[in-house]
Amino acid sequence: MFCQWVQLYGMGTDELRGLVRTFLAVFPESRLFETIPGADVLLIGSDLPWDPPRSASRPSPLAENQLRWLAGDGWLNTDDDPRVEWSCARAGCTATRGRSTRRLVEARLGSPP
Repeated sequence: MFCQWVQLYGMGTDELRGLVRTFLAVFPESRLFETIPGADVLLIGSDLPWDPPRSASRPSPLAENQLRWLAGDGWLNTDDDPRVEWSCARAGCTATRGRSTRRLVEARLGSPP
């Protein structure tokens, strides 16, 4: 199992999708947990099936199929092509959190983009 913290602020929707897509390429059994709604998420993944812990006080995590919908098709963030590193530095001073939060809500509801 592996856990990756991701900030939603200062990161565009394309970068979030690219990070999720890259994470799923390595850890096909993944879930996304919102730790601070609209600000921070955790991607937790494994190469083996697992059931996430349940909590009445927190929303259920995005499941693997919802994450695949969120990720869509496109580039992967790799050592040879670290797109997120370069694009997030440019987006650091812009208000990006709302767009990424909307994509998470759409993924949870299964709405088209």
